Amino acid sequence: MSVPFEQQKDKILAELGDGKTYAEITQQDRVEVRNALTRISDSLQKAGGVDQLSESDKAKVFNDQELVNTILTRAGEDSRQVCTREKKVGSHRPTTQCYTVAERRRMREDTQNDINKNFRQPILKSN
Repeated sequence: MSVPFEQQKDKILAELGDGKTYAEITQQDRVEVRNALTRISDSLQKAGGVDQLSESDKAKVFNDQELVNTILTRAGEDSRQVCTREKKVGSHRPTTQCYTVAERRRMREDTQNDINKNFRQPILKSN
């Protein structure tokens, strides 16, 4: 049993707006998803349903559907939270550190950039 498109659209828009489900989605991707959902909705309303769409319109709807699925899948994976137990230096008490997958990737990239930047700077000798 399939859920009517408008219900799916409303659910996706609500999840985009809740700030949790797709926390790591970029503003550009958010706009692309909304635009694609609007195009799909308009096409379905004009034709009166999927069965009445022309072949070219079916292809456009399919491509917009794939765009939405790709963006939301990536954003969902990036928004997944991963927690680890770590001991801070000088302490025997472990603490829980929770970050999204995207936050961990940004921290790793920032650290790598800092390391690379430090290696590229010339060493100044003092007299």
